[in-house]
Amino acid sequence: MLAADLIACLEQNRGIGNGMPARRTRARIARAGALLAALVMAGCSSLPPRDDLAAEIAQHYASHASEEDGRCAAPEIATVTKRKVLASTARSTTLRVRYSYFDPNAAGATDWTRVLQADRPCTGFAERDFTLASGPLGYQVVEMSGPVRDQP
Repeated sequence: MLAADLIACLEQNRGIGNGMPARRTRARIARAGALLAALVMAGCSSLPPRDDLAAEIAQHYASHASEEDGRCAAPEIATVTKRKVLASTARSTTLRVRYSYFDPNAAGATDWTRVLQADRPCTGFAERDFTLASGPLGYQVVEMSGPVRDQP
C-alpha cells in the first residue's frame, strides 16, 4: 500500500520536479520495492540456528554441577563466553568451555541478566571440560570436569 501511494505521489508530481518521466520513476520504485522485499525475506529466514552443543552442555551442567566449593548447589550457565575443541574423534568430542554462571536458589540470588552488574554470591566465571558422545539423536554430554553435586 505504501509503495502504491508513493508511486501515485511521484506520478502526480512528475518525479518531484527532477524532470524524470513518470514511467522511469515507477520502474525505479518497483525495483527498489522488490529489493526491499527480498532483503526483508532474507532477514526473516536467516535466523541463527539453535546451538545444540551449548544447550546440551547447559542442561547437563544445570543437572550436575556445583560451584564455589559446594556453596552453589544448583548453578546454571548464564552464557558460554568461549569454547575450544581439545580432542575430537568420530564418536566423541572434548570441549573446554568458559562460561558465566549464577545460582537462582542461592541466598541473595538474582536473575542471570544481572550476573555482571554487581558482585553477588554464586555468580561468576568458570571453565570446565565437557566430553560429548555422538549418537543417533545428536550429541550427549557423558563427562564433565569440576565439582559436581550428589545425585539423588
